[in-house]
Amino acid sequence: MQLFEFTKVLFEQPGKWAKLTRAEKTKHFFMTSRFMSITFPLQALALNHTKINFSSTMDFWQGFMRQRYKKVPFWMYIKGSVKKKEDKTKQIKVSEKQIEEFAKSHYIEIKSVKESLNFFPVETVKEIKHWEKIKGK
Repeated sequence: MQLFEFTKVLFEQPGKWAKLTRAEKTKHFFMTSRFMSITFPLQALALNHTKINFSSTMDFWQGFMRQRYKKVPFWMYIKGSVKKKEDKTKQIKVSEKQIEEFAKSHYIEIKSVKESLNFFPVETVKEIKHWEKIKGK
């Protein structure tokens, strides 16, 4: 059983949940705990111990979630880090050549400019564009 099929059973199919084996519940413990920690961080923290019984913890999550939701909630399908990175690269409209020229003219490493683009994309792009205007005059 795949993760999202397991999630559907967790939220929507209590009869099928009762028939799942301990191994199936244990298999998806880590990812389910990560998803639950998004909305229920205190409960997830309380259930985050190395010696905890994974299957029993999954039974707790199933009971806890069935009280609140009848369908899989939207927050279970958040964007992953790969999509976030793709979105960031789409936002950055600065070429490699521009980055290299900017770094060279300011006597800084290319790596530093790229890190700046990663952490402060809007401000860094503005600065590079402003620098290009000044350089063009």
